[in-house]
Amino acid sequence: MITNAIPYRRFSAIKQEKGDSLRRQQELIDKWLSDNPSVSLFPDTFQDLGLSGYHGAHLEHGLGQLLAAIDNGRIKSGDYLLVENIDRIGRLEAADMFHLLTGIIKAGVIIVTLADNQQYDRESLNGGMLYLLAGQIQQAYSYSDKLSKRLKASFAGRLIKASSGEQIKVRTPFWLTPVGDTYVIKDNHQIILESIFRWYIEGYGTVTILDKVRSLDTTGMPSKTSQVQIAHILKNTMAFGEWHGIKGAFPAAVSESTYYMALSARQQRATTKTRTPKRVKLLSGLVKCSECGSNYTFRVGHGTNRDFMNCQLRSHDKTRCSNKKNVPYDVLFTVYVATQWDAMNRIYEGKSNSITENKITVVDAKLSVLDKNKEDLIDLMIAVGSSDSLKGRIGSIVIEVDALNEERLQLLTGLDGIKAVYNPAMLTGGDALDNDLHARNTMLKSVGYQIVVDSTGASAEGQRIEWIGYKGKTNTINFKISDKVFKVGREYEEKCDNDEVRMLRVARLVHEISNPYKPKRKFIEGLKELTRQAKEAKGEPLS
Repeated sequence: MITNAIPYRRFSAIKQEKGDSLRRQQELIDKWLSDNPSVSLFPDTFQDLGLSGYHGAHLEHGLGQLLAAIDNGRIKSGDYLLVENIDRIGRLEAADMFHLLTGIIKAGVIIVTLADNQQYDRESLNGGMLYLLAGQIQQAYSYSDKLSKRLKASFAGRLIKASSGEQIKVRTPFWLTPVGDTYVIKDNHQIILESIFRWYIEGYGTVTILDKVRSLDTTGMPSKTSQVQIAHILKNTMAFGEWHGIKGAFPAAVSESTYYMALSARQQRATTKTRTPKRVKLLSGLVKCSECGSNYTFRVGHGTNRDFMNCQLRSHDKTRCSNKKNVPYDVLFTVYVATQWDAMNRIYEGKSNSITENKITVVDAKLSVLDKNKEDLIDLMIAVGSSDSLKGRIGSIVIEVDALNEERLQLLTGLDGIKAVYNPAMLTGGDALDNDLHARNTMLKSVGYQIVVDSTGASAEGQRIEWIGYKGKTNTINFKISDKVFKVGREYEEKCDNDEVRMLRVARLVHEISNPYKPKRKFIEGLKELTRQAKEAKGEPLS
């Protein structure tokens, strides 16, 4: 029968990952395996990196999985459990640790502590090793218990100072820097924080946000910023100046409502499957095939040919769809700009309801955080003793919770029957739908906007688009929307992969179409500004 060695590695603080702890534990494991070639390495890995052995968090993760493998017989009698020291298995109270360790030993598993090269099994415990084990258990628990109480007392002291309005010294995030006895937000870092939260609320994931952040001025940010750090920023209440429930303890880089909107988005993503918007082209997902219902997808035109869109299903299997119509991308883009207005109106009709719903979301997020803050303060009082300051903090939280519950009830009562009037100026007034065309795409899909293409034309928002065809004399592609003829011509011969610039190119055509909202002048002015910014960013001459 094969005898296995099962290494188990653990450290308490995630910052130890950059230190020596993991390397040291692994070196001891490698040396033992080298000295015992007859023992095979168990195929599974068990480790708890950044989990406390004092509070028992590891029992629900790596160590818990190891214990389950012992219970189900995958780790069997005679196998070796390799740990640096006994305290890697845990720093629990003596009775709990004895129960944990004797359960492993009773199953026939031999515990090897690599730092002192001791083995604990039934035989060694009967021979006097029990006293050594008891001493190590007591020492491990005593150290962690004293450290925990000291840290809690220190934290309670800072909490009392911060509650009275005193500036406290804590480890601050990268966007804050000390100036005298206070802290200030570093240059350009408020823009970075605001952008991170806005992008997350709009549906982007941490990987995409990290890429977008790198396009900003990131002077002063950590040199090795990762998606994990982006996630930590989104969780940090110091982003809006709060420290453990005390508002205004530090300068705010984002508004409180923005923070809680992001928190709500994070909670929703934890319970639902969501994907980061990764559309390269604005029309992705908005153009459908009339025959099979599949998306029309973007295709690059080679040489002097225009970029176009065609049925995705037919491009993979011609037998499954008969719609052979390829449509130039810029033609569909013109159709999109000309027919989107009713859908945009539906979006803004629902926006006031969305604003109220967002307020409810913010209230719910605040209530969940306050509930946790209250539980933490109660635990702190149990650990360090009661004080008027801590009682006052709990009382303040109770009052705030009551006020939020009342606000939530009023919001729910007034939610029905609200309707907004669409203002076309929103399109160029800094609205997210203007600043982020892909956010506009997502919103249009949410209200059912589609361009449905068939062999003779297309349909969008109750309007019929008819293909007239290519006219060689004028070098234009002609089509009709609601009896109005559009000619997409020479201005499209130059390749264009920027949808903002493309919007400007079709603005002249759209200017001719009649629509009830008349957003023409402001719309075109906004598009010109977008184009100017795009050219300036690329170093192109401004015309």
